[in-house]
Amino acid sequence: MSDSKWGADAPMWRIIPPPLVPTDEDVELVQRACPPELLASLASPKILVLGVTPALVGAPWPEASEIHAVDYDQAMIEVLWAEHEHAFCHCARWQDMPFEDDTFDLVVGDCSFNALPGISDYDSVLREIARVSRPQAPLVARFFMQQQPRLELAALPGLVEREFAHFAPPARRLIIAIAGAQSDGSTHLLEIPPRIEREWGPVDEFLAAVGQHGDDFARIKRTLALDQRLNYPTREEIVARFEPYYPDIRFTFPDYDCGRFCPTVGFYPGG
Repeated sequence: MSDSKWGADAPMWRIIPPPLVPTDEDVELVQRACPPELLASLASPKILVLGVTPALVGAPWPEASEIHAVDYDQAMIEVLWAEHEHAFCHCARWQDMPFEDDTFDLVVGDCSFNALPGISDYDSVLREIARVSRPQAPLVARFFMQQQPRLELAALPGLVEREFAHFAPPARRLIIAIAGAQSDGSTHLLEIPPRIEREWGPVDEFLAAVGQHGDDFARIKRTLALDQRLNYPTREEIVARFEPYYPDIRFTFPDYDCGRFCPTVGFYPGG
């Protein structure tokens, strides 16, 4: 299954709010999950970024770090890439990256794995990461994570009135997408509106019931019209997919309203 291409609607990427893009807290959690002794012991740490997320590429990494960002969507690169000293951008698939074996000391990403079409696509990316990473290199990534039991679309209006009443509109847009996933964690954004119709009722009324009004209503309607595939794994699915490559897995949750859905996960090799 091919990767989604996100640059098809390029202008929207300049106005996407947190938590749909990483907050300062998320970037800090990624950096805190990186063993400081690992990077401090290297004269020029080599860091691989899965995607061209500006907050990660431009994060305050150790001086003399060499950053390599990889994204296979040229339109996305043109929208988001900004030049940084010692930072390089590569247009390539994560399953086939243009690097020698054992190149990187650290791999980071922001919801990179969610952008794959399905959870079953993780393995091919993880094999390639293992090839280009040095033996002790950790992987640290934020995830949009499905809950257990899973969120259901028809239940969201009631949850927004009670459990998620404090969520800001962007956080509510995120949980709509998560609840729209199938039982295997995958979703196609275009398929969510018909599911709302079948499982709850009129789409516009549903969106209003989960707090999407005015500009937020227009944004979620635009998002649900995108021809994009995503996936939202549970915690158990993350562990099952990554543990063969990284036996030490640690979840950290941010403090913002929907932080329970947005953990930063550190994956560490054994030995």
